[in-house]
Amino acid sequence: MRIFLLHSLLILFPLKQAFAQNTKTDSLLNVISKSKSDTSKVINLLALANLYSTNKKHDLSKPKLYEALRVSKKLNWTKGEALAAVEISNLHYDSHAKDSASIYRQNAILLFEKIKDYKSASYQNLIAGINFYENHNFPESKKHLVRSLELARQIKNKPYEINSLEYLGWLYHYMGNYKLSNQYNQQAIDLAKKEKLNDRAFGINVNIANNHIAQGNYQEAQNIYLAAAEFYKKQNKFSEYANYLATGGNLYRRLNASEKAEKPLLEAYHIQDTINDTWNQLTSSRFLGMLYTEQKRLIPAEKYLKKSLELAKEFKSDSDIIKSYYTLERLYYVKNDFAEGDRYQKLILQMRDSLYTQESNELLAGFDAKYKNAEKEAQLREAKLEIAQKKNWIIGMAMGLIIISVAGTLFWRIRNIKNKAAETERLKNFEIENQKKLISAREIERQRIAKELHDSVGSQLTVVSTSLDNAFYLFENKQLVSAKLENISGEVRLAAQSLRDTIWATYNSEITASDLKSRIQEFIKKFEVGNSFKTEIHFKGDDLVLNPIEGLNLFRIVQEAFNNVQKYAKATLVIISGNFQKENLTLEIIDNGIGFSSAESNSQNSFGLNNMKSRALEIGGVLEINSSPEGTSIKFTKSLYSIHFKL
Repeated sequence: MRIFLLHSLLILFPLKQAFAQNTKTDSLLNVISKSKSDTSKVINLLALANLYSTNKKHDLSKPKLYEALRVSKKLNWTKGEALAAVEISNLHYDSHAKDSASIYRQNAILLFEKIKDYKSASYQNLIAGINFYENHNFPESKKHLVRSLELARQIKNKPYEINSLEYLGWLYHYMGNYKLSNQYNQQAIDLAKKEKLNDRAFGINVNIANNHIAQGNYQEAQNIYLAAAEFYKKQNKFSEYANYLATGGNLYRRLNASEKAEKPLLEAYHIQDTINDTWNQLTSSRFLGMLYTEQKRLIPAEKYLKKSLELAKEFKSDSDIIKSYYTLERLYYVKNDFAEGDRYQKLILQMRDSLYTQESNELLAGFDAKYKNAEKEAQLREAKLEIAQKKNWIIGMAMGLIIISVAGTLFWRIRNIKNKAAETERLKNFEIENQKKLISAREIERQRIAKELHDSVGSQLTVVSTSLDNAFYLFENKQLVSAKLENISGEVRLAAQSLRDTIWATYNSEITASDLKSRIQEFIKKFEVGNSFKTEIHFKGDDLVLNPIEGLNLFRIVQEAFNNVQKYAKATLVIISGNFQKENLTLEIIDNGIGFSSAESNSQNSFGLNNMKSRALEIGGVLEINSSPEGTSIKFTKSLYSIHFKL
């Protein structure tokens, strides 16, 4: 009977809670519908919006917030306007519309300072500073955190002052300035102790421990973490105790005392499991998995690492998901399960590429916004010109009516007005057309540069990043060899060269045939070092002028062709020839290697071949590829009607 009653209560409790929330929602809707446009309506709208947001009903919350903002403006109620702006900012930030969130929060800050509500202004500056440093905009972050500190000191609000000092310490930690970070954190600790806020003092002291970790001072960091864990254990604050115990235990691995790490890590994990602290359990399980991987205890390692990945996906934390991928990749390589190891490596590359694309898209979205603003300005100028034209017409008609008796003068004035209107119309159309062309040209150039950086430099830096992570793992396990570092160094040089090639093409408004030939010859000279084949170069003509897109794409085709020769051809001779003076532009690369069949072209080197064809097509050319057991020929041709010559 007791068990039945317990189950009944467990079922009825959430239903009762949901019923109470629905009742509160209905009550607020009823009050709002009956209330006049006054401050109480704004307060109720904000309360209702907050209730919707709590229940993840953001589509219902948003219109209520904007209505609260509109009513506040109509009433000239500055505080209501500021409160609505804060909630709209929070909503936009949760929806990842960070630019809009920033605009509304900064507007709220100005409104709070206008009515001298410095406490709210200090707090919103703090939130703005945190948001900016999360998005790696450190200058804006510093500006808001410093302002938050100034206001907190002005109103003598010690908790706010402590918060501002602590987050300034965090900011300088992220910027790599550990000395300043420690100074701000120490000021916060001293103030917290003075105010007898021992909990805050221990929590902030952990920030100094993180600076020690970043500088490799693992023993100092561990002492702080374990002291903090012991303090919170005495306070019966088990979430904080387990969290700090896990990090302190994990530092045994860095101190080459892995045998001591298991006990504190397991204790932390089980406490977090008991109190359902899944967010911190995510990290503890990853620490345990890494420890067991190092100890070659692969069954428990797999269990804890998969648990960490499961929780990371549950929280949708990209940084923790990719950390889990790395640890699982290492685990399966240790197990000699190379198929699974390679699968996780591919997931890492895909995720890194996805995050890179996301950052690029955010950057490009900023450019788009600027261009849209330019278009709006053009439309505004058009509207002003139309108004000016109408005014001229009205003035002309009025003057004509006044001096109707003077026919000659009237005729002259009307003709003059018409001429001015026509000239105004012509200038208006000319300016608008130029603005559209400018926007279009910028858009094309923006897309081209973004694509080139993503395809070349972006992919190479992804490889470098993955190689460095792998090298770090090898270093920790004392398996790092100089050959691995040399490979990474080579990848870095390739990325740097790709960036220099892109800058070379985009910096110049035009590229002459001699410029392109010099660039190709320089590349071939470097490429021949360490390769088994010789190269012959035969170029004709120096008068051809190419645009940057044509020059860069031709250069990339040559690079891709030589890379394919190096990887697959087993050639002893490569001949590159180009004709830059006749009716057609031609560029041909021939090798005496083993060639490839059509089936092979669809497999191992198909990406490189398709990339060359795509580049040729982009600049209006044709790429012919012929291959046999005697060798391979890659020939680019293009009509010169669209290409200019120097006079």
